Amino acid sequence: MGSIDMNSSSYDEPWPSWPQVDKLSSLYVSGAVFSKRLSVSGSLASADVQIRKAEEEVAKVAGRKFAVLTANGSSAILLALQALEIGPGDKVAMPALTWIGCLTSILRCGATPVLIDCEEKRPVMDIEQLCKEVPGEFKAILAVHTYATLIDVPRIKALLPFTWVIEDFSHNHSATSGVRLVGSMGDLGICSLQASKILTCGEGGAIVTDTEDVYKKLLALRTDGREYGSAPDKGVGAGLRPGLLHGANFSISGLNASLLLDQITRLKVQNLQRHKGLAFLRKHLQGSEVSICCDADVVECGAFYGVPVRLKADAAGDADFFQKKIGEVKRDTGLDLWRCYPPVIRSEFFKPHTVKQYSKIQVGSTHVQSAMQWWLESLVIPHYALTASEEKLQLLGDVILGAPGPSKSFKSVRRPPMISVVILFSRKLDDLVQAITSVINQDYTGLIEIIVVAENCTEDIDRIYELQSNRVSIKVFKYKFDSGYDTMKTVEKVSRLRNISLNLVNGSYLCFLDDDNAWKKNHLSSLYEAIIANNASIAYSWRELINFDGSPYTGNTFPWICKDEDQSNDLYELCIKNGLMTIGSNIFKDKLHIEAGARSWGAVDMGAWLFDRKVFDAVRFELEYTEEEVESTVTEDDKLLEHLKILDLPVAVTCKATLLYRLGGYSNSRTTVSREGRLYCDGV
Repeated sequence: MGSIDMNSSSYDEPWPSWPQVDKLSSLYVSGAVFSKRLSVSGSLASADVQIRKAEEEVAKVAGRKFAVLTANGSSAILLALQALEIGPGDKVAMPALTWIGCLTSILRCGATPVLIDCEEKRPVMDIEQLCKEVPGEFKAILAVHTYATLIDVPRIKALLPFTWVIEDFSHNHSATSGVRLVGSMGDLGICSLQASKILTCGEGGAIVTDTEDVYKKLLALRTDGREYGSAPDKGVGAGLRPGLLHGANFSISGLNASLLLDQITRLKVQNLQRHKGLAFLRKHLQGSEVSICCDADVVECGAFYGVPVRLKADAAGDADFFQKKIGEVKRDTGLDLWRCYPPVIRSEFFKPHTVKQYSKIQVGSTHVQSAMQWWLESLVIPHYALTASEEKLQLLGDVILGAPGPSKSFKSVRRPPMISVVILFSRKLDDLVQAITSVINQDYTGLIEIIVVAENCTEDIDRIYELQSNRVSIKVFKYKFDSGYDTMKTVEKVSRLRNISLNLVNGSYLCFLDDDNAWKKNHLSSLYEAIIANNASIAYSWRELINFDGSPYTGNTFPWICKDEDQSNDLYELCIKNGLMTIGSNIFKDKLHIEAGARSWGAVDMGAWLFDRKVFDAVRFELEYTEEEVESTVTEDDKLLEHLKILDLPVAVTCKATLLYRLGGYSNSRTTVSREGRLYCDGV
């Protein structure tokens, strides 16, 4: 998990991220983890359950009887070719404009790929050009639906009835052509389920068929020569039996299959969002020189990977016109547009001569003039962008048309999301008022809610309600624990209270503030801007160390309690060496990673973080601490940091000391008998 320095760009709201995952996604994947159903074969009798469930659902998506999940889309093409007995000496027609993996898969089975140019007005393979080739020359045709356009698979089959047709619907899962689902029209259907696709499991692929014999061949080719058995046993390879063909291992994992099940449940709603978004954008651009290429059927069902946009280059014929346009869109909207696929023979990845197995295969091609024009003269709007708000899509359309910067209407409509601030209170009311006041004075323009969780509180805390305003609300939750609670370790009490607070917040983002600390007015705004600018899930700040009386701490020793003077000196030197502290300065530069021998250290205070609330769908505060951890002053901050490192989420750092961190307070007293509040660096 690495930190990212904030740059100067910021936007009123982020574009939708992809894939869409949340706590339900975690549940699906956790189900596979806890049941140990991780692979298609293994020592557990039910090891393939998630995979077989996902295969049944993918078959439904494509309108087929059977589906076989593979490691990726490229292996799906390879196995489809092998199942159709296509190999060395055979020619396979494929579009000139597509992803390089399609060509590589044909090379992998020893066949010769022949590139067919795309249509002039649509980026799909030109059937007229295909039929001009020598009749009977091709053993198979890889018919690829591209972006938001569909190739006429039934027409290909009618014109070339003795040639196998493999339908690639990687860009259009669940789309319809007339009354038929894409994936159901070829002799076989294949698709990629890679992370950018509209139906994804991170990395994976699928082959679909209606023929049971072909299905069994595909299983054997995918699973080292094995197929599913009817009555699983408990031995190695449970649930499998010898299949029809000699195969290899191209299997998907149970974890990926579980995520795929989650994503399939979302597909219909996402398609509806894409349908509405594309319809709005087309209407907004109507009458302009911008041409959006899409088929009516695809627009109606909303199942498309991306939408090609053709623009007229400037009169000077600037070769970098489209790359500059991508830069403008990124600068003014924050969205990364895609370039259209290049002809595969012009791809920077086209290097068959570098692999001995492929070097003697001559890639055949007709002219690729139309494919070149699509590559050079079009941009592609990613599918997830079409699920954004109408304000975002209007902004995108304006910038594509050449309008400079965000429109006023967009800037005025959107405001940053609500942030929830959790404060645990158990000491002095005056300190709490000071902490709350620093939240109220934030220059963050979105709504803020303050959640005060009071532990066995005896103070008259209700007067803090007088501090709230139209922009900042305050809620107090009082908890009185029984006598058994008093026997708990302090760190366990704090962890439990923090976990309780997670169920009380309403904001999209969440942060914590100790009742004896405070924030500078730009604390929340700088953290939020860092998250948006770096597409991060979490951000953190630095802190100013101040003594209990409010004066800056500029001592030349470690500012938190230590078991002896030697340890204090060692830790101070460690902080100086790693740039956390500077002699004579009271700035503590919080850091995720600290170099110190073989150990992995880190130091980020709880009050420095701003979290996307969804982070806590995956993590909670640790509730149990060993005596050794307590003696070593491990806190809930440290345990959380360990878990965040395991999640390896993108993290941004503001490089601004906006947390006013008071020494000698509730959690860091230098005189208290308990040492549980001292800074801890993964084991120190």
